[in-house]
Amino acid sequence: MRVTPAPNDNGKTVPRILLVDDDVVFGQIMLGFAKEQNLALTYCRSTEQVSRLTQFNFQLAVIDYDLGAITGIQLSHFLERFLYSIPVILVSQYREINRSPLPPCIREFIHKSAGPSEILEAALRTLRYEYSK
Repeated sequence: MRVTPAPNDNGKTVPRILLVDDDVVFGQIMLGFAKEQNLALTYCRSTEQVSRLTQFNFQLAVIDYDLGAITGIQLSHFLERFLYSIPVILVSQYREINRSPLPPCIREFIHKSAGPSEILEAALRTLRYEYSK
């Protein structure tokens, strides 16, 4: 997997992270926190928006489990099969989700109550692991 980092405000480069969640409030909170942490986060509130982002080279996706018409698991399958394979952190307001079958790209499940700090830390931890292989 090739990393194409994005420049941040400090001139340093950071990985591109995609967030897909239909909860606008959560999306805005994540965007604000990512900006404070100088992370390149792109927020999509619908699966239709995701298909228009194929030209970007994201290194990781944070995807909500319940996206309305489809689940984050289904979207992960779609991304892995038809676009590109990137690690996914699955997030949800639900404590328990149907975990079978999980595509190999899903590396971790985090409850949203853990907060943006823990979710983004898990994303960075996953990226560090993926690129150390």
